[in-house]
Amino acid sequence: MLFKTMFPCALFGDIGGSELLVVLAAILLLFGGKRLPSIARQIGRMMEDLRNAAQDFKNQLMNADRETNDPADPTDAGQPTEPSKEDPAPRDFKR
Repeated sequence: MLFKTMFPCALFGDIGGSELLVVLAAILLLFGGKRLPSIARQIGRMMEDLRNAAQDFKNQLMNADRETNDPADPTDAGQPTEPSKEDPAPRDFKR
């Protein structure tokens, strides 16, 4: 009972110690002892990348209002920009 309160797993629900041992034994039989460290490293890297992506997304959401109200950007300050001479205005061809 102590193990269930120490290791709540949201992905698998309420998993007990014996069920966890069966899953770990099945993984050991499927992949073998030599490949388990590399698989664990890959899973760890994927989790780190996912955590970093979530943090970056959170930072972008938190700083979105700051970027739109940045007075240092001349396009946001109401300054008219000159049209590029290389890119003429698109022509409307009517037939």
